[in-house]
Amino acid sequence: MEAFDVRLFCPRCRRVEEDGTFVQAPLVLVGGEGPATVSDLPDGDGVLRCTDAGCRAEYPVLDGVGILFRDPGAVDLAANPPFDPLALSLEVLQGLVAGQPFDRGLAALVGRLGRLAWAAFQDWFPASLRTMASERPVHGVEVMEWISSVAPPHRGGKGVRAVMGAGFGREAWEAAGPTVLVDAHLPTLLALGRLLRQGYLDLLLPWTAASWKPVRLELPRPPAEPVRLVCCDLVAPPFGADAFQEVVATNLLDSVHDPVNTFAQLHAMTAPGGSLTITTPFAWKSDVTPRAHWIESLVPGAAGNPETAFETLASSLTPPLEIVARRTFRWTAWHTAREITLYGCSGWYLRKQAPAS
Repeated sequence: MEAFDVRLFCPRCRRVEEDGTFVQAPLVLVGGEGPATVSDLPDGDGVLRCTDAGCRAEYPVLDGVGILFRDPGAVDLAANPPFDPLALSLEVLQGLVAGQPFDRGLAALVGRLGRLAWAAFQDWFPASLRTMASERPVHGVEVMEWISSVAPPHRGGKGVRAVMGAGFGREAWEAAGPTVLVDAHLPTLLALGRLLRQGYLDLLLPWTAASWKPVRLELPRPPAEPVRLVCCDLVAPPFGADAFQEVVATNLLDSVHDPVNTFAQLHAMTAPGGSLTITTPFAWKSDVTPRAHWIESLVPGAAGNPETAFETLASSLTPPLEIVARRTFRWTAWHTAREITLYGCSGWYLRKQAPAS
């Protein structure tokens, strides 16, 4: 069996027929044979094509990243450009962003990549750049250690793992078994792909309110198991039902437009008997998640408590999710060298029960 025996489906053909039948059209790799799986994603560029004669939509693969959005406008120069600015030399990059506000244009993109890399690999940054916050466990490392401690012995890390909203995907370095890293931000995955290929990444960190700090991130080791990268959203993910034995989503639910739909999609992609691990600080921002979509506002009886609402939702899905373990985490986010935010996150390790016979 291939390491990533997970089939890919056309996001634009996902639909429910009038009789309730769920329909998905397989994708094929142009020039390949048979239905495409995650293993078929080329290391370089390629094209995936829908097999539905009425659709025939095509999806690019860029530098090994499968780009699979339902909305063709999801990749655009302003919000989600199809390039990695960190491929430029640091000298050129510094010249381009010098004097730009951190929250605009190229500077915002470069700052986002630096902050995400710090969140994933702060303990591997040069010692001179570590802060008091770096003394805290890296969130991805702490979550994977927790999963190993609470997972039933028969799980043993077998099967394919998906990390949703992965960012730079530190989880892949701490995991046993192959990992699919999924994120909607294409520049992040392109930068991550280069990091995986060359073992280092030159980046810029926002340092003071008006300056940048050049950093070379060097990995002490590669991931022990194979890694694949998929760029998509969770409105219409390109994976089938029950695709993954293990799904991990750290700090994702409060970063999407519709967290209830996202939770349902995560549940659908988890195989019966498999696990779904979710952490979130429930740090809602109304420009990302409309207040009407905050889960504590949607679930009767939650009394404004997001943890209560989450657990009610978990038990109401079909088949339900069993809460195996729960704990709190601390997660740090870099803004500048003088501003680092500490979040308190709730975490759940859930098992998807088998459907009733």
